[in-house]
Amino acid sequence: MNVFARGSLEVVAWLGAATMLSLPAPARACGTCRGASDTGSAFTAPDERWSLSLGSLARYETGTWDATGRFHAEPSRVSAWDVTGQLALGVRIVRPIELAVMAGAGVARLSAPGLESVTTGLTDLTLRTRVDVLADDPSQPSRPAVGTWFTVRAPMGSVGTATPGGGTAAVGAFGLGAWEVAVGGDVRRTFAERWQPFLAVEGAVRAPDRSLGVPRALGPRMGIRTGITWFASDVVAFSALADLALEGDAALGGENVPNSWQQRVGVGLAATARVPNGLRFSLATWADVPVDAMGRNGSATLRLAFAIGYASPEPAWRACPAGHHGMTMAMR
Repeated sequence: MNVFARGSLEVVAWLGAATMLSLPAPARACGTCRGASDTGSAFTAPDERWSLSLGSLARYETGTWDATGRFHAEPSRVSAWDVTGQLALGVRIVRPIELAVMAGAGVARLSAPGLESVTTGLTDLTLRTRVDVLADDPSQPSRPAVGTWFTVRAPMGSVGTATPGGGTAAVGAFGLGAWEVAVGGDVRRTFAERWQPFLAVEGAVRAPDRSLGVPRALGPRMGIRTGITWFASDVVAFSALADLALEGDAALGGENVPNSWQQRVGVGLAATARVPNGLRFSLATWADVPVDAMGRNGSATLRLAFAIGYASPEPAWRACPAGHHGMTMAMR
């Protein structure tokens, strides 16, 4: 139960988005200009050379699921939350290929009767290569846009010691404690100029480690995210989305840990804004569904993420006519 990719928090975006909604430009959206993101979404649009963004993610634990799928709400006198910040750099070495690096730090607080704890720590370092397999064609806006990515996560972050799991991100754990390699892909298609459903799938495996002082092996994980984006204008988009996260059993000292496999279902809303001068914003809220059977062996959280960034256009590349790209960070 450790944190994966880190997302974003600040509150200015709603004001910016509300102002930009008044812009009269037609809402023609192209596939690789993103709305809400999946974990492998590009930081740069197809007509941009590089992008630098700063974001943060705030999480509040609302309860836990047991092995039978029964949800237990957080006791009224217990409070657990954390806030992490992330700096991300994306560079397109050629138009279809983006290289990205992400790193950050966080602070967590746990409060319970007789216990008060505040901890800080670094997050893991994440390196990613994304390829636009089927690139946008502005003359064919309804053609699907398809992308794939390969990610390596280096164990630089602090690791929680309460559990051996890794997928559903216990509040207060900023690192995985093991090397992780992930592969994923997404597909999007625009309908009626303004609507764009999307689907993304990612799978990952982890190397054995000794981050808890004994031999440990985290189980593989898989994530599925789907939703739909509405392009309100050439600048602003809104999305509704849902995801499913799964993780296999972990092992400690060569023995499988009973009920260490995990599952959770979440739903969320996101707003993104891409301004012609290169600035972009994203704001998202997300919640694991806090009812029975929507999770197993994990924590449920309520999350708020924000990112602000700047991207430099590449004049030699033909500009995508309108839309947005995925600056909303993964909110695990």
